[in-house]
Amino acid sequence: MSVPAFAQGVHVIAGTCGAMPLWAHKGEYARRPAPQIVVAPDPDVPSSVVWTNLYRDLVLHPYAWMVVTERLATGFPARMRHVPFGDVAVTPSGIWVEGRRTDDRNVKRFDSPFAPGALTLGARILSTAVLIEDAVRRFATFDIPSGYLKQTGGPDLLDSEVDGLLSAWESARQTRNTAFLSPSVDYANTAFDARQLQLVEARAAVTADIARLLNLPPSAVNAETGSSLTYSTVQMQQDALQAVSYTHLTLPTTWSRWRARGSPGVWGGG
Repeated sequence: MSVPAFAQGVHVIAGTCGAMPLWAHKGEYARRPAPQIVVAPDPDVPSSVVWTNLYRDLVLHPYAWMVVTERLATGFPARMRHVPFGDVAVTPSGIWVEGRRTDDRNVKRFDSPFAPGALTLGARILSTAVLIEDAVRRFATFDIPSGYLKQTGGPDLLDSEVDGLLSAWESARQTRNTAFLSPSVDYANTAFDARQLQLVEARAAVTADIARLLNLPPSAVNAETGSSLTYSTVQMQQDALQAVSYTHLTLPTTWSRWRARGSPGVWGGG
């Protein structure tokens, strides 16, 4: 997540989904208020943060994990907490959560519609983006001299004499705009054009690729769109973004998949 455009795009998707209201459905049409496990799954963390973190894992990885921390008298889950993707390991001996063996029934897996995840699908794009960001960072700290003095005649100067000449030259530039050079020394400007590196163009291109990777409009990651945006078009893009997020990453779809599937060792019995 060291690439700004990628981090922004992931946050746009996860944050949009995490802020959406959640409802429970019974049957095909009946809708009822969501139970406590949906409204407030983790009493220690706001529900929007829990679901945003879950959706972020669903974008980045092939699946996301939650662990049941409390059950109803009927045996159904009442509370659960989100566990980062890297903190869960599925082995032949069982499921390990944060380094501890955990009852399979209490570990719930949510499959991602982006499987195998944006980190895998966009590995080459993200690698290129990291290289470009590293180049920008190197150039930002790359101290290029504005010019140099070149000896054209006479005996070679000693190191101490060179240091003295450079110090005198720099000191004189702070007090005078006009310089004087002896016949044995010439001054030359450093000819370097940062635009030749095309870092701005390269960053714009990879930002657009990141938008395509995440199936987002370019404006969602501040990529160049090639056209001006008015209030109406921005509003339309925001509405479209919510529709896309709702279609691909809404909890009811994942939740029904969780309740419908019951493969031993991953989904458990409830």
